[in-house]
Amino acid sequence: MKDFLEFLNSANAASLQKTRGVSLALAERIIAARPFKNPADSLRVSGLGENLLQRLQNNFDEMDNPMSEETSLAPASLISPEPSERPESPSQSALSLRLEPVEEPRPAAKPKPNFGQRLGRAFVGFLKFLFTLFIIAVILGGIGAGLYFGLPYLHQIYVVPVNQNTARIADVAHQQARDVLTLQAEIATLQTELANLQERDTQFETQLAAIETSIEAHTTTLSQLDEMQSKLDLAADQEREGLSAELSRQIELTRAIELLSRARLYLSQSNFGQARQDILLARDLLAVVRENVPETERAALDAALFRLDLALSNLPGFPVIAVDDLNIAWNLLVLGASEPAPTETP
Repeated sequence: MKDFLEFLNSANAASLQKTRGVSLALAERIIAARPFKNPADSLRVSGLGENLLQRLQNNFDEMDNPMSEETSLAPASLISPEPSERPESPSQSALSLRLEPVEEPRPAAKPKPNFGQRLGRAFVGFLKFLFTLFIIAVILGGIGAGLYFGLPYLHQIYVVPVNQNTARIADVAHQQARDVLTLQAEIATLQTELANLQERDTQFETQLAAIETSIEAHTTTLSQLDEMQSKLDLAADQEREGLSAELSRQIELTRAIELLSRARLYLSQSNFGQARQDILLARDLLAVVRENVPETERAALDAALFRLDLALSNLPGFPVIAVDDLNIAWNLLVLGASEPAPTETP
Protein backbone atom coordinates (compact mmCIF):
# COMPACT_ATOMS: atom_id res chain seq x y z
CA MET A 1 0.00 0.00 0.00
CA LYS A 2 2.95 2.30 0.62
CA ASP A 3 4.25 1.83 -2.97
CA PHE A 4 0.78 2.40 -4.37
CA LEU A 5 0.52 5.60 -2.27
CA GLU A 6 3.84 6.75 -3.75
CA PHE A 7 2.42 5.96 -7.19
CA LEU A 8 -0.65 8.11 -6.48
CA ASN A 9 1.50 10.99 -5.22
CA SER A 10 4.12 10.83 -8.01
CA ALA A 11 2.56 9.38 -11.19
CA ASN A 12 2.05 11.70 -14.14
CA ALA A 13 -1.16 12.10 -16.10
CA ALA A 14 -0.09 9.61 -18.80
CA SER A 15 0.59 6.87 -16.23
CA LEU A 16 -2.76 7.47 -14.57
CA GLN A 17 -4.59 7.38 -17.92
CA LYS A 18 -3.34 3.84 -18.59
CA THR A 19 -6.05 2.62 -16.25
CA ARG A 20 -9.42 2.20 -17.95
CA GLY A 21 -11.88 4.85 -16.75
CA VAL A 22 -9.30 7.53 -15.84
CA SER A 23 -9.71 10.50 -18.18
CA LEU A 24 -7.33 13.40 -18.64
CA ALA A 25 -9.55 15.69 -16.54
CA LEU A 26 -9.71 13.12 -13.70
CA ALA A 27 -5.92 12.65 -13.84
CA GLU A 28 -5.42 16.41 -13.58
CA ARG A 29 -7.80 16.55 -10.59
CA ILE A 30 -5.85 13.73 -8.90
CA ILE A 31 -2.57 15.58 -9.48
CA ALA A 32 -4.09 18.84 -8.16
CA ALA A 33 -5.33 17.13 -4.96
CA ARG A 34 -1.91 15.74 -3.95
CA PRO A 35 -0.40 14.83 -1.57
CA PHE A 36 -2.56 11.98 -0.15
CA LYS A 37 -1.97 10.62 3.36
CA ASN A 38 -3.33 7.20 2.37
CA PRO A 39 -5.01 5.66 -0.70
CA ALA A 40 -8.48 6.19 0.84
CA ASP A 41 -7.71 9.91 1.09
CA SER A 42 -7.80 10.08 -2.73
CA LEU A 43 -11.54 9.29 -2.71
CA ARG A 44 -12.24 12.94 -1.97
CA VAL A 45 -11.30 13.69 -5.61
CA SER A 46 -14.47 14.25 -7.63
CA GLY A 47 -15.06 11.37 -10.05
CA LEU A 48 -12.76 8.88 -8.27
CA GLY A 49 -14.73 6.09 -6.63
CA GLU A 50 -13.77 2.91 -4.80
CA ASN A 51 -14.07 0.73 -7.93
CA LEU A 52 -11.86 3.03 -9.98
CA LEU A 53 -9.34 3.25 -7.11
CA GLN A 54 -9.23 -0.56 -6.95
CA ARG A 55 -8.71 -0.63 -10.71
CA LEU A 56 -5.78 1.80 -10.34
CA GLN A 57 -4.25 -0.39 -7.64
CA ASN A 58 -4.64 -3.54 -9.79
CA ASN A 59 -3.02 -1.77 -12.71
CA PHE A 60 -0.17 -0.65 -10.44
CA ASP A 61 0.31 -4.21 -9.15
CA GLU A 62 0.45 -5.56 -12.70
CA MET A 63 3.03 -2.94 -13.68
CA ASP A 64 5.02 -3.57 -10.47
CA ASN A 65 5.06 -7.46 -10.78
CA PRO A 66 5.26 -8.32 -14.48
CA MET A 67 6.65 -11.87 -13.76
CA SER A 68 3.43 -12.93 -12.08
CA GLU A 69 1.51 -12.48 -15.33
CA GLU A 70 4.14 -14.42 -17.34
CA THR A 71 4.06 -17.25 -14.86
CA SER A 72 0.30 -17.43 -14.99
CA LEU A 73 0.36 -17.54 -18.81
CA ALA A 74 3.02 -20.35 -19.05
CA PRO A 75 1.76 -23.74 -20.43
CA ALA A 76 1.20 -26.57 -18.03
CA SER A 77 3.73 -28.83 -19.88
CA LEU A 78 6.58 -26.51 -18.86
CA ILE A 79 5.80 -26.83 -15.17
CA SER A 80 7.59 -29.64 -13.44
CA PRO A 81 5.32 -32.40 -12.17
CA GLU A 82 4.77 -32.78 -8.49
CA PRO A 83 6.42 -35.64 -6.69
CA SER A 84 3.11 -37.41 -6.25
CA GLU A 85 2.63 -37.55 -10.03
CA ARG A 86 6.02 -39.17 -10.91
CA PRO A 87 5.97 -42.77 -12.34
CA GLU A 88 6.62 -45.64 -9.99
CA SER A 89 9.92 -47.43 -9.97
CA PRO A 90 10.29 -50.95 -11.59
CA SER A 91 10.64 -52.61 -8.20
CA GLN A 92 7.36 -51.14 -7.02
CA SER A 93 5.56 -52.23 -10.20
CA ALA A 94 6.95 -55.78 -9.90
CA LEU A 95 5.89 -55.97 -6.27
CA SER A 96 2.38 -54.87 -7.16
CA LEU A 97 2.22 -57.61 -9.85
CA ARG A 98 3.24 -60.38 -7.44
CA LEU A 99 0.43 -59.61 -4.98
CA GLU A 100 -2.73 -61.61 -5.70
CA PRO A 101 -6.18 -60.49 -4.68
CA VAL A 102 -7.51 -62.15 -1.52
CA GLU A 103 -11.20 -62.98 -1.37
CA GLU A 104 -13.10 -61.63 1.61
CA PRO A 105 -15.05 -64.15 3.78
CA ARG A 106 -18.79 -64.19 3.14
CA PRO A 107 -21.11 -63.52 6.07
CA ALA A 108 -22.95 -66.50 7.55
CA ALA A 109 -26.63 -66.87 6.63
CA LYS A 110 -29.04 -65.73 9.32
CA PRO A 111 -31.47 -68.35 10.66
CA LYS A 112 -35.11 -67.92 9.67
CA PRO A 113 -37.47 -66.84 12.51
CA ASN A 114 -40.03 -69.40 13.66
CA PHE A 115 -43.80 -68.94 13.84
CA GLY A 116 -43.78 -67.66 17.42
CA GLN A 117 -41.20 -65.04 16.65
CA ARG A 118 -43.13 -63.94 13.60
CA LEU A 119 -46.35 -63.82 15.64
CA GLY A 120 -44.66 -61.79 18.37
CA ARG A 121 -43.27 -59.38 15.84
CA ALA A 122 -46.74 -59.03 14.23
CA PHE A 123 -48.32 -58.39 17.65
CA VAL A 124 -45.71 -55.76 18.47
CA GLY A 125 -46.34 -54.11 15.09
CA PHE A 126 -50.09 -54.23 15.74
CA LEU A 127 -49.58 -52.59 19.14
CA LYS A 128 -47.43 -49.88 17.55
CA PHE A 129 -50.16 -49.35 14.95
CA LEU A 130 -52.81 -49.05 17.69
CA PHE A 131 -50.60 -46.67 19.65
CA THR A 132 -50.10 -44.57 16.53
CA LEU A 133 -53.87 -44.54 15.91
CA PHE A 134 -54.41 -43.52 19.54
CA ILE A 135 -51.91 -40.67 19.27
CA ILE A 136 -53.54 -39.50 16.01
CA ALA A 137 -56.99 -39.70 17.60
CA VAL A 138 -55.79 -37.73 20.64
CA ILE A 139 -54.25 -35.09 18.38
CA LEU A 140 -57.40 -34.86 16.24
CA GLY A 141 -59.55 -34.75 19.38
CA GLY A 142 -57.43 -31.96 20.78
CA ILE A 143 -57.68 -30.03 17.52
CA GLY A 144 -61.45 -30.58 17.43
CA ALA A 145 -61.87 -29.53 21.06
CA GLY A 146 -59.70 -26.52 20.43
CA LEU A 147 -61.82 -25.56 17.45
CA TYR A 148 -65.09 -26.27 19.30
CA PHE A 149 -64.21 -24.28 22.40
CA GLY A 150 -61.65 -21.92 20.92
CA LEU A 151 -63.65 -20.51 18.01
CA PRO A 152 -66.50 -19.17 20.22
CA TYR A 153 -63.91 -17.83 22.63
CA LEU A 154 -62.02 -16.10 19.82
CA HIS A 155 -65.31 -14.84 18.42
CA GLN A 156 -66.25 -13.44 21.81
CA ILE A 157 -62.81 -11.96 22.48
CA TYR A 158 -61.96 -10.54 19.05
CA VAL A 159 -64.90 -10.55 16.62
CA VAL A 160 -67.60 -9.20 18.96
CA PRO A 161 -65.48 -6.21 20.19
CA VAL A 162 -64.51 -5.45 16.61
CA ASN A 163 -68.17 -5.42 15.56
CA GLN A 164 -69.11 -3.29 18.56
CA ASN A 165 -66.30 -0.85 17.84
CA THR A 166 -67.33 -0.71 14.19
CA ALA A 167 -70.91 0.09 15.19
CA ARG A 168 -69.68 2.76 17.63
CA ILE A 169 -67.45 4.26 14.99
CA ALA A 170 -70.40 4.38 12.58
CA ASP A 171 -72.54 6.07 15.24
CA VAL A 172 -69.79 8.56 15.99
CA ALA A 173 -69.40 9.26 12.26
CA HIS A 174 -73.15 9.88 11.90
CA GLN A 175 -73.13 12.09 14.99
CA GLN A 176 -70.17 14.03 13.65
CA ALA A 177 -71.94 14.45 10.31
CA ARG A 178 -75.03 15.80 12.10
CA ASP A 179 -72.85 18.06 14.24
CA VAL A 180 -71.09 19.34 11.15
CA LEU A 181 -74.42 20.15 9.49
CA THR A 182 -75.62 21.88 12.65
CA LEU A 183 -72.41 23.86 12.91
CA GLN A 184 -72.63 24.85 9.25
CA ALA A 185 -76.18 26.08 9.79
CA GLU A 186 -75.13 28.01 12.90
CA ILE A 187 -72.16 29.47 11.01
CA ALA A 188 -74.46 30.57 8.18
CA THR A 189 -76.81 32.18 10.73
CA LEU A 190 -73.92 33.92 12.47
CA GLN A 191 -72.60 35.16 9.14
CA THR A 192 -76.03 36.60 8.30
CA GLU A 193 -76.23 38.28 11.71
CA LEU A 194 -72.70 39.59 11.28
CA ALA A 195 -73.62 41.07 7.90
CA ASN A 196 -76.67 42.72 9.47
CA LEU A 197 -74.55 44.07 12.33
CA GLN A 198 -72.02 45.43 9.88
CA GLU A 199 -74.79 47.12 7.95
CA ARG A 200 -76.20 48.59 11.17
CA ASP A 201 -72.74 49.73 12.18
CA THR A 202 -72.38 51.45 8.83
CA GLN A 203 -75.73 53.21 9.28
CA PHE A 204 -74.85 54.13 12.86
CA GLU A 205 -71.49 55.51 11.78
CA THR A 206 -73.27 57.57 9.10
CA GLN A 207 -75.74 58.93 11.66
CA LEU A 208 -72.92 59.54 14.12
CA ALA A 209 -70.99 61.46 11.49
CA ALA A 210 -74.08 63.56 10.75
CA ILE A 211 -74.59 64.23 14.48
CA GLU A 212 -70.96 65.19 14.89
CA THR A 213 -71.28 67.50 11.91
CA SER A 214 -74.31 69.13 13.52
CA ILE A 215 -72.45 69.45 16.82
CA GLU A 216 -69.57 71.14 15.05
CA ALA A 217 -72.00 73.49 13.32
CA HIS A 218 -73.61 74.43 16.63
CA THR A 219 -70.19 74.85 18.21
CA THR A 220 -69.19 77.16 15.37
CA THR A 221 -72.41 79.14 15.82
CA LEU A 222 -71.76 79.46 19.53
CA SER A 223 -68.25 80.72 18.80
CA GLN A 224 -69.64 83.26 16.39
CA LEU A 225 -72.21 84.34 18.96
CA ASP A 226 -69.44 84.69 21.54
CA GLU A 227 -67.58 86.93 19.13
CA MET A 228 -70.73 88.95 18.50
CA GLN A 229 -71.30 89.26 22.24
CA SER A 230 -67.77 90.51 22.66
CA LYS A 231 -68.31 93.06 19.94
CA LEU A 232 -71.58 94.14 21.49
CA ASP A 233 -69.91 94.49 24.85
CA LEU A 234 -67.35 96.76 23.26
CA ALA A 235 -70.07 98.76 21.51
CA ALA A 236 -72.26 98.94 24.61
CA ASP A 237 -70.58 102.13 25.77
CA GLN A 238 -71.13 103.80 22.42
CA GLU A 239 -74.73 102.87 21.76
CA ARG A 240 -77.79 103.50 23.70
CA GLU A 241 -78.22 101.46 26.79
CA GLY A 242 -81.69 100.20 25.92
CA LEU A 243 -80.84 98.93 22.45
CA SER A 244 -77.62 97.31 23.67
CA ALA A 245 -79.43 95.51 26.48
CA GLU A 246 -82.08 94.17 24.06
CA LEU A 247 -79.48 92.91 21.66
CA SER A 248 -77.55 91.36 24.52
CA ARG A 249 -80.72 89.59 25.71
CA GLN A 250 -81.38 88.23 22.24
CA ILE A 251 -77.82 86.99 21.86
CA GLU A 252 -77.85 85.34 25.29
CA LEU A 253 -81.19 83.73 24.46
CA THR A 254 -79.83 82.49 21.14
CA ARG A 255 -76.76 81.10 22.87
CA ALA A 256 -78.97 79.26 25.37
CA ILE A 257 -81.02 77.77 22.50
CA GLU A 258 -77.82 76.60 20.71
CA LEU A 259 -76.51 75.05 23.92
CA LEU A 260 -79.79 73.18 24.39
CA SER A 261 -79.68 72.01 20.76
CA ARG A 262 -76.18 70.62 21.26
CA ALA A 263 -77.27 69.01 24.54
CA ARG A 264 -80.04 67.20 22.64
CA LEU A 265 -77.44 65.80 20.24
CA TYR A 266 -75.21 64.73 23.11
CA LEU A 267 -78.17 62.93 24.67
CA SER A 268 -78.77 61.06 21.40
CA GLN A 269 -75.15 59.83 21.73
CA SER A 270 -75.68 58.89 25.42
CA ASN A 271 -73.00 61.45 26.28
CA PHE A 272 -74.73 62.51 29.50
CA GLY A 273 -71.79 64.47 30.93
CA GLN A 274 -71.51 66.91 28.01
CA ALA A 275 -75.31 67.18 27.79
CA ARG A 276 -75.59 68.10 31.49
CA GLN A 277 -72.83 70.70 31.13
CA ASP A 278 -74.58 72.38 28.17
CA ILE A 279 -77.92 72.36 30.01
CA LEU A 280 -76.32 74.00 33.05
CA LEU A 281 -74.73 76.70 30.86
CA ALA A 282 -78.03 77.34 29.08
CA ARG A 283 -79.92 77.57 32.38
CA ASP A 284 -77.44 80.08 33.75
CA LEU A 285 -77.81 82.23 30.62
CA LEU A 286 -81.61 82.05 30.79
CA ALA A 287 -81.53 82.99 34.50
CA VAL A 288 -79.53 86.13 33.63
CA VAL A 289 -81.83 86.97 30.69
CA ARG A 290 -84.93 86.57 32.91
CA GLU A 291 -83.83 89.45 35.14
CA ASN A 292 -83.86 91.88 32.19
CA VAL A 293 -87.00 90.82 30.24
CA PRO A 294 -90.44 92.35 30.62
CA GLU A 295 -93.01 90.79 32.91
CA THR A 296 -95.01 89.44 29.97
CA GLU A 297 -92.10 87.30 28.76
CA ARG A 298 -91.00 85.93 32.12
CA ALA A 299 -93.70 83.24 32.23
CA ALA A 300 -92.24 81.41 29.21
CA LEU A 301 -88.72 81.71 30.62
CA ASP A 302 -89.87 80.42 34.02
CA ALA A 303 -91.51 77.40 32.38
CA ALA A 304 -88.35 76.70 30.35
CA LEU A 305 -86.19 77.02 33.50
CA PHE A 306 -88.53 74.62 35.33
CA ARG A 307 -88.18 72.04 32.55
CA LEU A 308 -84.41 72.43 32.53
CA ASP A 309 -84.31 71.86 36.30
CA LEU A 310 -86.35 68.68 35.81
CA ALA A 311 -84.00 67.52 33.04
CA LEU A 312 -80.95 68.12 35.26
CA SER A 313 -82.55 66.20 38.13
CA ASN A 314 -83.26 63.21 35.83
CA LEU A 315 -79.69 63.00 34.49
CA PRO A 316 -78.04 60.59 34.31
CA GLY A 317 -80.49 58.22 36.02
CA PHE A 318 -83.52 58.75 33.73
CA PRO A 319 -82.25 60.03 30.38
CA VAL A 320 -85.52 59.37 28.50
CA ILE A 321 -87.51 61.65 30.79
CA ALA A 322 -84.69 64.19 30.70
CA VAL A 323 -84.91 64.24 26.88
CA ASP A 324 -88.65 64.96 27.05
CA ASP A 325 -88.16 67.83 29.49
CA LEU A 326 -85.29 69.22 27.37
CA ASN A 327 -87.43 69.08 24.22
CA ILE A 328 -90.28 70.92 25.98
CA ALA A 329 -87.90 73.64 27.18
CA TRP A 330 -86.42 73.96 23.68
CA ASN A 331 -89.92 74.27 22.14
CA LEU A 332 -90.88 76.93 24.71
CA LEU A 333 -87.81 78.98 23.79
CA VAL A 334 -87.90 78.48 20.00
CA LEU A 335 -91.50 77.92 19.01
CA GLY A 336 -93.23 79.62 21.89
CA ALA A 337 -95.52 76.57 22.37
CA SER A 338 -97.69 76.25 25.41
CA GLU A 339 -96.32 74.19 28.25
CA PRO A 340 -97.84 70.68 28.69
CA ALA A 341 -98.48 69.11 32.06
CA PRO A 342 -95.26 68.42 34.00
CA THR A 343 -93.85 64.91 33.89
CA GLU A 344 -93.51 63.17 37.25
CA THR A 345 -90.11 61.81 38.14
CA PRO A 346 -90.28 58.04 38.92
